[in-house]
This record gives sequence, C-alpha cells and structure tokens, in this order.
Amino acid sequence: TNDWVHKEDWLEKLMTETKSMPINKIKSQPLSGRLDFNRKTILQMGAFLDKASAVAEWEKILKDFPELQKFQPLYEQTTVAGIPIFRLIIKSPHGGFKNLCIRIRQQNHECLLRD
Repeated sequence: TNDWVHKEDWLEKLMTETKSMPINKIKSQPLSGRLDFNRKTILQMGAFLDKASAVAEWEKILKDFPELQKFQPLYEQTTVAGIPIFRLIIKSPHGGFKNLCIRIRQQNHECLLRD
C-alpha cells in the first residue's frame, strides 16, 4: 500500500534513507490509494538543488502543457536532511489537479499532489 502519502514528512524520511542517491534519481510514487487526490491543492513538479533548475523545469513543462500558463509557479525553498532544495509547485484552492498530474507523468515529468 501507499502509506507514505499519509505522512507530511515523507520526503524528509526518503532523503534520509537515500542520502547517497542523487535527488534527480528519486522517482515519485504512483497516484493510487484511498485518498481523494483531486482535492489536493498543491501540484509539485519536482524538487531541485537550485532555483535555476526548478525554473528550467517549469519552462520544459510549459512546452508540453501550455494550459499551465494560467498558473504562477512557486519555488518553495526548504531543507531536507540538511540539503537545501527548491520545490516547483503551483496552487489552486479548489484542487482538481489529479488528471493533469497523470498527464504530466505520462510525458516523463515528475508530479506529486499535496495539501
């Protein structure tokens, strides 16, 4: 099962367990489980070691999904296992990202739904 989706600190725990693994090799988990993913209000499209990489990923995603231009990308800076990272996210107070996230993954981009 996907118990990891129920924990707020899942990324921190994963980073601690995979500290020697490059961050770009960590793949997102499949969209499944008991949660209503369509109500998630944040769509995260990656975690990067620098903001420039997050900005470059946003530009790549926009080429495949021009409908995302209506969103303002946010570059959420945090520290995971002592490593500063930038999360590329967009927000919607109503959610509705589930199908978009599935399509993004089908185009070989990363995608994660969160609250």
